[in-house]
Amino acid sequence: MKSKKLKKSKKLKYNTEEMRQGVYPSTVSEDQYDARIDKDGNEVFLGRFNTVDEAFNTFCEAQGEWLRELAEKQEPILKAALLRWAVIYEDYAAEAMEAFEATKINENKA
Repeated sequence: MKSKKLKKSKKLKYNTEEMRQGVYPSTVSEDQYDARIDKDGNEVFLGRFNTVDEAFNTFCEAQGEWLRELAEKQEPILKAALLRWAVIYEDYAAEAMEAFEATKINENKA
């Protein structure tokens, strides 16, 4: 079987170590990031953000909500596991947002 040659894509101008789950470099602006979530096999665009952290926080909030929706349709054991993951995502988003807001307040004072 012959393998197909893949076209070389242009180099992406971002550090892959900075990228997080649900966060992608914007296709519109080099300086922005898109947040997306996968719901039932469909990719849902959540918004475009100036920082990876803002995009990731939005992803975490949406992921938590989606896991809660999904949990309601499941058997008790799976429901409990999904709800635990929902809490993890939602707690992370809340803590990160508090830290982000504190940073903005400190920047305004300076």
